[in-house]
Amino acid sequence: MDERQFHRLIKEAEADLKKAGIDSATAEVEIILEYLLEVERIELYLHGPQLIDDNTLGRFHEIIERRRTRYPLQYILGEMYC
Repeated sequence: MDERQFHRLIKEAEADLKKAGIDSATAEVEIILEYLLEVERIELYLHGPQLIDDNTLGRFHEIIERRRTRYPLQYILGEMYC
């Protein structure tokens, strides 16, 4: 995935979550990607496009779809964020 596609992926996921009424959409998309890629936020933006494969992309879309139903993110990921 190139950098442009990566940023489009993030923006589209943010827009989907915002439409679902999730105020912290930007932060949640970052948290989901950090979780899936097992990286810190800085690594996400430095190397994210190179780290995403088809399996990860599929899991990302599944999590976004589930979160759009307003199911709590901490339940989806099995982790609590403060």
